Amino acid sequence: TQPVDKLYHRVPIGKPLDNCRLYVTDSKGRQLPNGALGELWISGYGVGAGYLNQKEKTEQTFIANPFTNEKGYEKVYRTGDIVRRLADGRIDFIGRNDGQVKIRGFRIELGEVEMAIRSFAGITDVTVQAFDLESGGKYLAAYVTGSGQIDIKALKEHIKANKPAYMVPASIMQIDAIPLNQNQKVNKRALPKPTFTDEQKEYVAPSNETEKMFCEAYQNILGVERVSANDSFFDIGGTSLTAAKVVIFAMNHGLQISYQDIFAHPSPIELTEYIKGNNRPAAVSEEPLKEDAERASLQYNDTAYVDDIRKKRDLGRVLLTGATGFLGIHIFKELLDAHRETIILVRSKGSDPVTRIKSLLMYYFDSRFDESFNSNVKVIDADITDTSLADILKDYEFDTIINASAIVKHFANDDSIERVNVGGVKNLIEIAKQHNALLVQTSTLSVSGENVNHKFPDNFRMKENQLYFGQDLSNKYAHSKFTAEQLILDAVEQDDLKAKIVRLGNLMSRQQDGEFQINSSTNAFMRNLKAYRTLGKIAISSLDKSVDFSPIDETAKTVLLLAQTPSKFTVFHSLNSHSVQMGDVIDAMDIAGIHIRKVDDQEFMASVMEAMQDEEKSMTVSSLLSYASSDNLTHEFIQWDSSFTVKALYRLGYRWPITDFSYLIKAIEALNGLGFFKN
Repeated sequence: TQPVDKLYHRVPIGKPLDNCRLYVTDSKGRQLPNGALGELWISGYGVGAGYLNQKEKTEQTFIANPFTNEKGYEKVYRTGDIVRRLADGRIDFIGRNDGQVKIRGFRIELGEVEMAIRSFAGITDVTVQAFDLESGGKYLAAYVTGSGQIDIKALKEHIKANKPAYMVPASIMQIDAIPLNQNQKVNKRALPKPTFTDEQKEYVAPSNETEKMFCEAYQNILGVERVSANDSFFDIGGTSLTAAKVVIFAMNHGLQISYQDIFAHPSPIELTEYIKGNNRPAAVSEEPLKEDAERASLQYNDTAYVDDIRKKRDLGRVLLTGATGFLGIHIFKELLDAHRETIILVRSKGSDPVTRIKSLLMYYFDSRFDESFNSNVKVIDADITDTSLADILKDYEFDTIINASAIVKHFANDDSIERVNVGGVKNLIEIAKQHNALLVQTSTLSVSGENVNHKFPDNFRMKENQLYFGQDLSNKYAHSKFTAEQLILDAVEQDDLKAKIVRLGNLMSRQQDGEFQINSSTNAFMRNLKAYRTLGKIAISSLDKSVDFSPIDETAKTVLLLAQTPSKFTVFHSLNSHSVQMGDVIDAMDIAGIHIRKVDDQEFMASVMEAMQDEEKSMTVSSLLSYASSDNLTHEFIQWDSSFTVKALYRLGYRWPITDFSYLIKAIEALNGLGFFKN
């Protein structure tokens, strides 16, 4: 028996009594899966009648139970506690709902900031408090205690890497102990006055009308009192979501900018200069890139050699990264089913890493796979960007590394995409060489880039024996995955690294039951479907566009199969060989009860522009404009040829399931059941 503080990252508050039921809910009163933060609701015989002589508060807090009609459970008490349910059913208390504050227009849970700080090495205790500004509004201040001297600058970078910029405290102070009152709560009055060590940026007034317009737009969007012309939108509280509001503002004022321009030129001065010159940033790199013809590592990825495909290499013991992601958890499940010894890297993120991964197994598969898990799995609290990862893994033996870890967002104002997608891969290349292990990199077909101004014929397709052929790679995500592939192929050619690159398609709902990823709103294709739902319309001209639905469970199987091919085969395109048309998807939505009219382009664009004037609708519809360009050139995503990989999979005894109406309807209904399409 282990002490409770060794079993859990933070001591939980336990399970419900026999005559009580506990629910963890989101802001709309829907139950959340294990591991997700939400408000704790309680039902049972112990729930009281309400607050004495406080009718309004009683009506808000003691409500009809939406989850059961059983006697004794008709009413629930909304506690106001922010918690998460652990995989073993216990409740992990995070903080209070009334611990929320509004900073620059954003609602922030102080406990969430505290949790991010606690995950920094050396921190022993922390409290985050909100203080009033003399000019109005609030700011955050953090007080920490540590086992030694805390590097405040490194701590701020750590918080920024895990949370939005507006959640980074303006002041962080290390003190000897957190003062408590007689009720053992933080005594805010006894805390020292916050001090600010960062130099304040000098205010720069806008020098022209366009700069002034953007300064005022930033003020209104972010709720700040004054914006300097050289303030970065993201440094003063902007996010990828609110960046869409800047694009909408510009469109409504006749200014031509795109979504990605906000990330490339985040200040009013930079945006104004960009609009004046309309200069497009350089694609990829100033250095010459190695052409495909020069790469010996690519030559065998061709149908001429496909008969040499055999399942020859056993994966042996596997080191898996990214196991908490949508793809990673399904690869992990395949490994568990095969009873294969697996080492997984899992970041704790404020909770025990074993509990975190088991919670996800329970959410996606209704099982923690305890028997197979306990006998075959080793969990390490680390990630691929750890500079000491090689030392952490030096005493472990493994034969294959499968990297399913990546930042999949396409836009960012910091180096987070490059840090994980490029820096992390550099780490893994060195570790694979040290352990003489096969490195399997899950990449993306987006490395095909864009065809700008018809540089390539319309029927051009990227094949498995190609990487760089002059495509435009201005998109940060595509660029990062492209760079990672370059590093791997260079190591294959120069250092005898054993590696496979599996470029993935549009990862979609599970084949067997339509289950989709927890954070479905991060999927660009699904966001577009939601935009069509908001408009109630789609352009007829879009209906014949080919759409790839690669079921996540089937994709996981192909990654493991392709990893076992002979070493001379290095790149594969794993996407469903049975594509559908956009019209099929819209018809499936109609059958599922989500009705979307098919209209001509003129009516559709008129509806888009009308929705852009609506504060609420614009945030959903803006996804349709995320990849628009402002350089007056034509931009088209380059498509792919997967003939070699399809033939290879057939030789390995695998074929993709046909994407039919049954699957599409199942996928749409699963999302609809979660309220995804609600406005």
